[in-house]
Amino acid sequence: NEIGYATVIDGYSRICDGENAERILQLMKGRLGGDTTNGANVVAYNAAISAWARSASRAEGDALKSRSAAEKAEQLLREM
Repeated sequence: NEIGYATVIDGYSRICDGENAERILQLMKGRLGGDTTNGANVVAYNAAISAWARSASRAEGDALKSRSAAEKAEQLLREM
């Protein structure tokens, strides 16, 4: 259910793992419905965006990784 998916995504966010957070978000969208209104909820999107933002902060020494993570966060924000 939505709460379970959002909890897992939040867990990945807390360990700065944007890739797996987004993977679970996409899985959630596929299982609960194809569009954002019937699939992933705002809480799940927020957690996934946070995961990418934290990934960007963690990759400060690597400008390319940091920029890529920031772009992924922005992409999810626009998708939301």
